[in-house]
Amino acid sequence: MSYFTKLRNTLQETEGKTILNNFFSLSVIQGTNFILPLIVLPYLIKVIGLEKFGLVAFAQAFMSYFIIFTDYGFNLTATREIATNKDNDAKLHAIVNNTLLTKIILCVISFLVLLLIVSFSPYFSQYSSLYYWAFLLVAGQVFIPTWFFQGIEQMKYLTYINFVAKIIFTILIFILITKPADFIYVPVMYSLGNIISGILALGIMYKKFNIRFIYPPGFSFIEQLKKGWYVFISNFSINAYINSNLFILGLFASNIVLGYYSIADKILYAFRQILNVFFNATYPQACQKILINHFELRRFYRKYFYPFLSLIFLLCLALFILAEPLTIFLSGRNVPEIIFAIRLLSFVPVITCLNIPAFQTLLAYNFQKSYMTVLASFSIFNILLNLLLAPIFSMTGTAISIIVTETFITAGLYVVLVMRHKEQTIINPRIL
Repeated sequence: MSYFTKLRNTLQETEGKTILNNFFSLSVIQGTNFILPLIVLPYLIKVIGLEKFGLVAFAQAFMSYFIIFTDYGFNLTATREIATNKDNDAKLHAIVNNTLLTKIILCVISFLVLLLIVSFSPYFSQYSSLYYWAFLLVAGQVFIPTWFFQGIEQMKYLTYINFVAKIIFTILIFILITKPADFIYVPVMYSLGNIISGILALGIMYKKFNIRFIYPPGFSFIEQLKKGWYVFISNFSINAYINSNLFILGLFASNIVLGYYSIADKILYAFRQILNVFFNATYPQACQKILINHFELRRFYRKYFYPFLSLIFLLCLALFILAEPLTIFLSGRNVPEIIFAIRLLSFVPVITCLNIPAFQTLLAYNFQKSYMTVLASFSIFNILLNLLLAPIFSMTGTAISIIVTETFITAGLYVVLVMRHKEQTIINPRIL
């Protein structure tokens, strides 16, 4: 039987159809999240200029820290809890209300921290309005219950409303952003998609799934934080590392260089979303496989991971080859610095993709301390390396720090899985 015949048969199975449906739904969501912004990118650069575009990218990178903080790893912990309790209505209600209330409290804390930073830092107070408007990105993200729809494997609802919301965002960009001074409102346009999606998603949870939003009995904010602490540190580490690259570069490079790099960074972000789609589409199934036995988990990865890895490699190869025309399309001209940055980063998604099975396995078995150690350690390493290289080599130094860090993270996750959890390893320990 040929490889493609086996793959077709796999996707026609019930398990395969579920994964394919989840993958399609998440792809539409993430696709609209990064394709539509890429469509408006040439227009924004033309209207507000590369320098102001660099400032907007810096503000978004800054807000990403607050988004990570308010998510607090619920995209993993709440998804796992819901996936294993989706037939228990009482438990489901408790998970949803505890999660939402915790995220709201974290959002309030985040805004107070932002007020302090903008008030007492001249670097941020210079564009205070930009950062306050950009905080709407955080508020909008708080109310999008992706973790709920992932856990019950019903992503189609979020797909529809997200698509409509992002179309509205795209139209508003072309209508309302018409001069350079409008750059401070760009984050508002980005935020509207999240805010509309969140409101509609909560309405569907209420009407379709009979979720009642009440103050959860016995709620303890501290207990919620303790329960997800290791996942939060891991999630914060990896996402802080990803977003720190642009933030750190912005401290040492000009806004023009920041604008150059942010274009390459947005393309890399698009590829990361493809990886996230696969991760989130298969993660609930991985959690259920371990309830059967470890052999089922290994079989699961053999069936679905290798074809996906091949696809990512081909896409990265295409990105390397097409870097020049892509740069011309996005920036409106041939910029050698952008082309070089894109090609330098083009195969990073392949390195990142390789760690998905190890990361999912550690998550599914709830080995929180193990993956936290790897992610936190190498995230700190990346920040230090970037602080060393960015002042000397500018955006090339930032790109090198990303490549080195992603390689170490991937290797580290497999080493930890083999060394600490031999019974749950998914590879042959003799190859390490």
